[in-house]
Amino acid sequence: MVEKSQDLLANFMKKQASVKSSKHNSAKKSTSSLKSVEVKIGDKEFDIEAEEMTDEEKLEEAKKESRSKAANTDQTRMIKKLILENIARYVLLIALLVIVALGVIKLGPLLFEMLHGLLFKVLIGAPR
Repeated sequence: MVEKSQDLLANFMKKQASVKSSKHNSAKKSTSSLKSVEVKIGDKEFDIEAEEMTDEEKLEEAKKESRSKAANTDQTRMIKKLILENIARYVLLIALLVIVALGVIKLGPLLFEMLHGLLFKVLIGAPR
């Protein structure tokens, strides 16, 4: 008796898990218009088929689909915006590095000539 009730409970839990996953999948795929529902009364099982979805169910599924579409478009816009911001940052960074490099290349020799004379005078004039 205990084993039978445990088996029934295990079967019920498995069916509940499959119903949850099927509901999740049916929200994504609304292709079937027929639904089959299993009802247990005592030891007997009955299959009941619903011919069409009610208007409320159709409305709920349409709302879910529109929300998922809106979420997807928002995500793509956000990703595009992030990519463009990163591109702008790196272009600005590269431009600044190029300007600094050109400045060092142009002004570097003049700086060394000025420091070379100064360093030479300091070294020659240093007491021994």
